[in-house]
Amino acid sequence: MTPPPDDPLQRLAILLQLQSEARLTESLETFGFVVVNQTQRLLPCRVAVLWLGGRHGGRGDVQAISGVPYPDKDAPAVRWFMDVARKAPEGDGPRALTAADFHGASQDEWTQWSPSHVLWLPLAVTKTEKPLGGLWLAREEPWTQNEIILAAALAEGYSETLHRHRIGHAWQRLEWNRLRVGAGALVMLLVAGVIPVRLSVLAPAEVVPLDPVVVTSPREGVISGFQVVPNEPVSLGQPLFHLEDTEVRAKHDLAEKTLAVAVAEFRKASQAAFGDKDSMADKAILQARIDKTRADVTYAAELLSESKVLAAKAGIAIFTYDDWLGKPVRVGERILTIADPARVEVLIWLPVADAIVVAPGAEVRLFLNTAPLNSLSATMRTSSYEAVPNADRIVAYKLKATLASDVPPPRIGLKGTARVYGKNVPLIWLLLRRPVAALRQLVGV
Repeated sequence: MTPPPDDPLQRLAILLQLQSEARLTESLETFGFVVVNQTQRLLPCRVAVLWLGGRHGGRGDVQAISGVPYPDKDAPAVRWFMDVARKAPEGDGPRALTAADFHGASQDEWTQWSPSHVLWLPLAVTKTEKPLGGLWLAREEPWTQNEIILAAALAEGYSETLHRHRIGHAWQRLEWNRLRVGAGALVMLLVAGVIPVRLSVLAPAEVVPLDPVVVTSPREGVISGFQVVPNEPVSLGQPLFHLEDTEVRAKHDLAEKTLAVAVAEFRKASQAAFGDKDSMADKAILQARIDKTRADVTYAAELLSESKVLAAKAGIAIFTYDDWLGKPVRVGERILTIADPARVEVLIWLPVADAIVVAPGAEVRLFLNTAPLNSLSATMRTSSYEAVPNADRIVAYKLKATLASDVPPPRIGLKGTARVYGKNVPLIWLLLRRPVAALRQLVGV
């Protein structure tokens, strides 16, 4: 133990030098080595121990011991220093302590692990804050008042440096923890990315009739009235609607009268043909006119019979009443549909942007708007090769799915959302499929 210098100016120089050396340290380990080994130049002692307080009420840790390169935390002496450091008074500054200031095992083992007189230096940035740690200086001689004053000034410099190292150490631990968390998350993401999952997409869907009978207009004309109302059950041969027949009926009547005139002229020519050769020649012309007029009557009668349209099968009539009444129609124009309510299927419009490879037999789950929490099981039946605009003017593929046999047929016309399932793909592909597609459209690759 080297005696301190007697010159006050020299002591002051050593004090400033110690504070500067501590301030220039780059880590807690270096700081601890300087504190426990260089402080003896100003405050001679036999044992110097640097104790760092624990966070959130923990026991703390012995950072450094004079003359010991790496303190063993499980050594009896180290454990005893940790215990007495936690029990040492915090106070406003350095205090001289002896075994009498402690009790229990700390007092009983004092002579075994520490010299008689101890100078305790709490290291705190402010008087109101909990100490960051403390410096334990022990020797056989009592501590003088001048040494306690020097220790107080030295503790202030040590406290500021310790505070800086503790903050830097905390940030390093935080950054390391963040790095470990980030690396762990990346590894989990990579592992999860290769997990096979079922590729699926959502698309608008509607319940439509299966194999419906389309009723078209048999001729040009104007619909004058319907004999059924929308969604009404109809039977085979039941009248559905009729076309305006005034003009057709007039043509039929005119054709019949023209036929009667032609027949009368033919009879007259036949009677005159016995004595007049010219009448014999007119007879053939009149016969041709009769045939033409009779064909006109037959055609007019067919048009007249087509004015009344009958049901070709039993089912329900699906149409919109106001859209057709009084409207001119063309030959073959679709007027209504007759469907069996017990035979339905699912029509799905799969947008081009969400298109996936779907083969017949693929699984489909239908969520109707009337029961969004319940799903109906279906199986893909057909898929169009060409995308066409739907009613919402969205270019989409037309898919049709058959409901499972144990599913009660829902009402025709109900709409909802269908989830169409494809093949198994890695999870990373499922997550990046849409972003990659959007990026390719953006950059044109």
